[in-house]
Amino acid sequence: MISIEDFMEDIVGKAMRGNRISIDQLSSVSNVPKDSIEELLKGKFVENIITSIAPHLNLDAGSLIASGKKNLETRGSYPKWTFNIQHTME
Repeated sequence: MISIEDFMEDIVGKAMRGNRISIDQLSSVSNVPKDSIEELLKGKFVENIITSIAPHLNLDAGSLIASGKKNLETRGSYPKWTFNIQHTME
């Protein structure tokens, strides 16, 4: 049987949409920089950011952290946000 689970960033994005809260609003209420939230939504796993935003999204921080750690194991040590490197040849 194939297990279908959302990535941590998918859970956060869905919670933001469900709670109708923007990145700017979440940044303001959680005191987390907008850039950090944007990076998290791209897959960057940072425990203290998750801990800060989870309560404002009605999410359990511990469960979200566990999901993020499990996603890192599934993806390996290179989450998708690390692959935004452009290479140019001259």
